[in-house]
Amino acid sequence: MDKGLQKRLTALAAMDRDALLAEWERHFKTQPRNTRREYLLAEISYHLQARTLGGISTTIKNKLERMAFGGQSQHQGKFTMQPGSRLVREWNGRAHTVIVHADGYEYEGARYRSLSKVATAITGAHWSGPLFFGIKKQKGSHEKAA
Repeated sequence: MDKGLQKRLTALAAMDRDALLAEWERHFKTQPRNTRREYLLAEISYHLQARTLGGISTTIKNKLERMAFGGQSQHQGKFTMQPGSRLVREWNGRAHTVIVHADGYEYEGARYRSLSKVATAITGAHWSGPLFFGIKKQKGSHEKAA
Protein backbone atom coordinates (compact mmCIF):
# COMPACT_ATOMS: atom_id res chain seq x y z
CA MET A 1 0.00 0.00 0.00
CA ASP A 2 1.13 3.56 -0.65
CA LYS A 3 3.06 4.85 2.43
CA GLY A 4 1.40 8.28 2.33
CA LEU A 5 -2.03 6.68 2.17
CA GLN A 6 -1.18 4.37 5.07
CA LYS A 7 -0.16 7.39 7.20
CA ARG A 8 -3.38 9.22 6.35
CA LEU A 9 -5.52 6.16 7.21
CA THR A 10 -3.68 5.72 10.52
CA ALA A 11 -4.22 9.40 11.34
CA LEU A 12 -7.93 9.08 10.48
CA ALA A 13 -8.30 6.06 12.76
CA ALA A 14 -6.96 8.12 15.67
CA MET A 15 -9.42 11.00 15.13
CA ASP A 16 -12.48 11.56 17.29
CA ARG A 17 -15.95 12.11 15.84
CA ASP A 18 -15.67 15.93 15.65
CA ALA A 19 -12.34 15.75 13.81
CA LEU A 20 -13.82 13.20 11.40
CA LEU A 21 -16.80 15.50 10.77
CA ALA A 22 -14.39 18.31 9.84
CA GLU A 23 -12.47 15.90 7.60
CA TRP A 24 -15.76 14.81 6.00
CA GLU A 25 -16.67 18.39 5.12
CA ARG A 26 -13.19 18.95 3.65
CA HIS A 27 -13.54 15.92 1.36
CA PHE A 28 -17.23 15.92 0.48
CA LYS A 29 -18.48 19.49 1.05
CA THR A 30 -21.84 18.04 2.17
CA GLN A 31 -23.39 16.84 5.39
CA PRO A 32 -23.04 13.11 6.07
CA ARG A 33 -26.15 10.90 6.25
CA ASN A 34 -24.86 9.41 9.46
CA THR A 35 -22.62 11.08 12.04
CA ARG A 36 -21.50 7.98 13.90
CA ARG A 37 -17.71 7.88 14.19
CA GLU A 38 -17.48 4.39 12.62
CA TYR A 39 -19.49 5.46 9.59
CA LEU A 40 -17.44 8.62 9.04
CA LEU A 41 -14.18 6.72 9.40
CA ALA A 42 -15.22 4.00 6.94
CA GLU A 43 -16.53 6.42 4.30
CA ILE A 44 -13.58 8.82 4.44
CA SER A 45 -11.10 5.91 4.44
CA TYR A 46 -12.78 4.38 1.39
CA HIS A 47 -12.80 7.75 -0.37
CA LEU A 48 -9.06 8.23 0.22
CA GLN A 49 -8.23 4.71 -0.92
CA ALA A 50 -10.40 4.95 -4.03
CA ARG A 51 -8.87 8.30 -4.95
CA THR A 52 -5.32 7.02 -4.43
CA LEU A 53 -5.58 3.43 -5.66
CA GLY A 54 -8.60 3.62 -7.94
CA GLY A 55 -12.18 2.70 -7.18
CA ILE A 56 -14.05 -0.50 -7.82
CA SER A 57 -14.50 -1.27 -11.52
CA THR A 58 -17.98 -1.07 -13.03
CA THR A 59 -17.90 -4.82 -13.66
CA ILE A 60 -17.20 -5.59 -10.01
CA LYS A 61 -19.80 -3.04 -8.84
CA ASN A 62 -22.42 -4.71 -11.05
CA LYS A 63 -21.50 -8.20 -9.77
CA LEU A 64 -21.69 -7.03 -6.16
CA GLU A 65 -25.00 -5.34 -6.82
CA ARG A 66 -26.47 -8.48 -8.39
CA MET A 67 -25.32 -10.48 -5.36
CA ALA A 68 -26.84 -7.96 -2.97
CA PHE A 69 -30.16 -7.79 -4.83
CA GLY A 70 -30.69 -11.50 -5.41
CA GLY A 71 -29.37 -11.74 -8.95
CA GLN A 72 -30.90 -8.55 -10.27
CA SER A 73 -29.09 -5.29 -10.79
CA GLN A 74 -30.56 -2.28 -9.06
CA HIS A 75 -29.76 -0.35 -12.24
CA GLN A 76 -32.04 -2.42 -14.43
CA GLY A 77 -34.53 0.31 -15.17
CA LYS A 78 -32.34 3.11 -13.79
CA PHE A 79 -34.40 5.51 -15.89
CA THR A 80 -37.48 4.99 -13.71
CA MET A 81 -40.42 7.20 -14.53
CA GLN A 82 -43.48 8.04 -12.51
CA PRO A 83 -46.69 6.24 -13.42
CA GLY A 84 -48.79 8.52 -15.59
CA SER A 85 -45.77 9.93 -17.43
CA ARG A 86 -46.10 10.10 -21.19
CA LEU A 87 -43.36 9.39 -23.68
CA VAL A 88 -43.76 10.75 -27.17
CA ARG A 89 -41.60 9.70 -30.10
CA GLU A 90 -42.02 10.68 -33.72
CA TRP A 91 -41.41 7.79 -36.09
CA ASN A 92 -42.05 7.78 -39.84
CA GLY A 93 -43.93 11.07 -39.67
CA ARG A 94 -46.27 10.01 -36.86
CA ALA A 95 -46.20 10.83 -33.15
CA HIS A 96 -46.37 7.73 -30.94
CA THR A 97 -47.45 8.21 -27.30
CA VAL A 98 -46.72 5.73 -24.53
CA ILE A 99 -48.20 5.98 -21.02
CA VAL A 100 -46.06 4.75 -18.14
CA HIS A 101 -47.79 2.51 -15.58
CA ALA A 102 -46.37 1.08 -12.35
CA ASP A 103 -46.27 -2.39 -13.93
CA GLY A 104 -45.45 -1.59 -17.55
CA TYR A 105 -46.35 0.61 -20.50
CA GLU A 106 -49.44 1.29 -22.55
CA TYR A 107 -49.35 1.97 -26.27
CA GLU A 108 -52.49 2.22 -28.43
CA GLY A 109 -54.59 0.46 -25.79
CA ALA A 110 -52.23 -2.52 -25.42
CA ARG A 111 -50.06 -3.18 -22.35
CA TYR A 112 -46.36 -4.05 -22.60
CA ARG A 113 -43.94 -5.23 -19.92
CA SER A 114 -40.98 -3.37 -21.39
CA LEU A 115 -40.30 -0.21 -23.31
CA SER A 116 -38.29 -2.27 -25.80
CA LYS A 117 -41.41 -4.27 -26.70
CA VAL A 118 -43.23 -0.99 -27.39
CA ALA A 119 -40.37 0.22 -29.59
CA THR A 120 -40.47 -3.08 -31.50
CA ALA A 121 -44.24 -2.75 -31.97
CA ILE A 122 -43.76 0.75 -33.40
CA THR A 123 -40.82 0.03 -35.69
CA GLY A 124 -41.24 -3.65 -36.54
CA ALA A 125 -37.59 -4.23 -35.58
CA HIS A 126 -35.82 -4.89 -32.30
CA TRP A 127 -34.88 -1.65 -30.53
CA SER A 128 -33.68 -0.74 -27.08
CA GLY A 129 -36.74 1.03 -25.69
CA PRO A 130 -34.79 3.54 -23.60
CA LEU A 131 -32.62 4.33 -26.62
CA PHE A 132 -35.59 4.61 -29.00
CA PHE A 133 -37.43 7.02 -26.69
CA GLY A 134 -34.31 9.10 -25.99
CA ILE A 135 -34.09 8.18 -22.31
CA LYS A 136 -30.66 6.66 -22.79
CA LYS A 137 -28.00 7.86 -25.19
CA GLN A 138 -26.25 5.35 -27.42
CA LYS A 139 -22.68 4.68 -26.29
CA GLY A 140 -20.11 6.42 -28.42
CA SER A 141 -22.52 8.69 -30.24
CA HIS A 142 -23.45 12.30 -29.80
CA GLU A 143 -26.81 12.61 -31.55
CA LYS A 144 -28.51 9.87 -33.49
CA ALA A 145 -31.09 10.69 -36.11
CA ALA A 146 -34.39 8.87 -35.82
